[in-house]
Amino acid sequence: MTLGAELGYAYALASVERPAEALPHIRRALAGYERIFAPDYPLLLNARQTLSVVLDALGQHADAIEQGEMLVAGRIRVLGPAHPWTVHAEELLRTYREGAARTA
Repeated sequence: MTLGAELGYAYALASVERPAEALPHIRRALAGYERIFAPDYPLLLNARQTLSVVLDALGQHADAIEQGEMLVAGRIRVLGPAHPWTVHAEELLRTYREGAARTA
């Protein structure tokens, strides 16, 4: 499976609330993008966002927060702090932190 197909499949699984099935696919896609592209490459950031959503859905809040922080930093560098995708990434990170606080 190509990286793009792997990412798309992981996203589709996550979208229908099947995060456990999505996790290995998104990890493979992200690892592949990390080998090929710079840290702020748009597809890599998209994969990081999908991974953070999947991790949060699985209750792995600390890992979701770590990925979310990297996502926000990358989006700010590439798009600036006011871009809608950056704002959305910040909102996701906030929800991960809230989830972690509720389960602590």
